[in-house]
Amino acid sequence: MVLKRIGNDKYGRTQWQCRCTCGNLTNVASGNLVSGHTSSCGCGEALNRKRLGLRSERHGKYGTSIYNVWNAMVQRCSNPNQPSFENYGGRDIQVCDEWKTFESFYEWAKRSGYVEGIARGECTIERIDVNGNYCHTNCKWVNMQEQANNKRTNRRLLHNGECKTLAQWARALNISYSCLAQRINRLGWSVERALTTPVGRWRTQI
Repeated sequence: MVLKRIGNDKYGRTQWQCRCTCGNLTNVASGNLVSGHTSSCGCGEALNRKRLGLRSERHGKYGTSIYNVWNAMVQRCSNPNQPSFENYGGRDIQVCDEWKTFESFYEWAKRSGYVEGIARGECTIERIDVNGNYCHTNCKWVNMQEQANNKRTNRRLLHNGECKTLAQWARALNISYSCLAQRINRLGWSVERALTTPVGRWRTQI
């Protein structure tokens, strides 16, 4: 598991601090990570499991949905080559020390509502505070629709004491999202006018 970048070696190669499946920390060059040349710290356990054709992960969850959730979370917070890094690790959002091992994360997931075998997108991890770290006090399981509503980039509209995203207001008022977005973003309507003007009549009121 890649933990963090630690600079370059004497040959100028980028080095990464990684945690072996045995628990040891080791430094690995980028090229060796990409090629798969280095897959362990060289410990006897890892070499024996490879020789026997067994998975190196003792938890046996490699490749499962929950393992992929954990791995993606760690990568976007620690790997600058990951496409989403700038929105996570680049903003100093970190994975708590406890969750840097899959087993600890998996135990929390089982206790907190993760459903094994659920359809893709129906059980995703979300941070309650979008500026906070990944830890058990700041994370919950939601579906993709709810997670999309909570993105930092979403515009929220306050109307009659309720604050909702554009998408949530569109669903609540049975107005298409594109129509509502056009009223707000292109035409510059007030929130009151955009949300209360009946569809089909607004073109005559521009």
